[in-house]
Amino acid sequence: MGARRYVHVSYPWDAFFDSQSAAPANFYAALMNQALRYTMPAKRFGPVGARMLGHGVSTRGLAAVLKIRPRGARADLDRLLDDLASAWPTLAERSARLPASPPQLSLLTLARSAAQTVFVFEPAGRPLLICKVPGEDAARVDDEARALDRAAPAEIAPIYLGRVGDARIQEGLDGEPLDIEPVRPEMAGRLPWRIEHAELAAGLTRLSEVTTTRNPPDELLAPIERAVKDGPLSGRGRAMLASAVRDLTRLEVSVLRHGDTSPQNCLFSGGRLQGLVDWELAQARGVPGFDMMNAAVAYLEQGVGFVRWSEQRALEAFRAAWECAPLFIAARAAAEDAAAAAGVPDNLLPALTAGFFGRRLGRRLAHPDAYATGPETAARMLESACLP
Repeated sequence: MGARRYVHVSYPWDAFFDSQSAAPANFYAALMNQALRYTMPAKRFGPVGARMLGHGVSTRGLAAVLKIRPRGARADLDRLLDDLASAWPTLAERSARLPASPPQLSLLTLARSAAQTVFVFEPAGRPLLICKVPGEDAARVDDEARALDRAAPAEIAPIYLGRVGDARIQEGLDGEPLDIEPVRPEMAGRLPWRIEHAELAAGLTRLSEVTTTRNPPDELLAPIERAVKDGPLSGRGRAMLASAVRDLTRLEVSVLRHGDTSPQNCLFSGGRLQGLVDWELAQARGVPGFDMMNAAVAYLEQGVGFVRWSEQRALEAFRAAWECAPLFIAARAAAEDAAAAAGVPDNLLPALTAGFFGRRLGRRLAHPDAYATGPETAARMLESACLP
């Protein structure tokens, strides 16, 4: 395969894409729109900016602008494409999604914190492969590969296809991220449980079933104990959470947990779950049911951040939704189903709910600038969910 020319852009991500095909530029433009839509635009740009960005920017126009930027050579990317073509028979044996023979391939590469991430496309524009080339520390990428292997029986993740040179290869998945419904506090109590949520719940229950181990979770007690000690809780809230900690010391099972079941990581096509992506934060010994609870809370908060953001509005929406919204009624039941599938006894299920919100509070105490909501809001959510 001859030398190609690659377009370089540095914002919003440092990226190179193959100029011989429209697919990489179109996909990069789509990623930009996803970033605008799924990172709380009202929080970043205010309500007017959120309305302007609600329909995204023109993918076709943005792709056309990107394609007229200067082009340059990237011998390492040429070698990767050549190596993938040579390894194709082995890769195709492991994945029913891949054609038997390699088509004309093109690529987009993004510089990310854990690895150089390379999307490889067929001529029609479908991402066939995702290749992650780690930097000096390969641990996070290798942890993701192990998580994909472990999740494979649940059919909820891309299949890990092995290594080609330094690149760790996984399937590309079809589908679009879960669409966010704009959420205003006054209508949060009517948030629906959609077919996509039910699909996600079923997939997460399968994940619990096939990844259960007889080991206690290793991501749970320390942040909750921090919340009990330092959290801005009422006396009743502190006593309730301390009681939950005592109960959760008896939790003897854990599961593989994705760790970031936000809408942008859940891909669907025609209402059917195609899989979860970005398993780099997966917990090998995670808490059963927490992925489903996180999915529901993240959906609500991102919906608030799509209209008009403040922590007070997020708290009001949560309080309106927790008891009566179909989304949260079904999500709580689905979280319990996932926990039961892992063997969590019924008498520990209430403590798991307190543990989920207590862990959120503890993590915000440790990293107050890393989240959209801070410790005070997390404490009020905990007490709204767990105190009568």
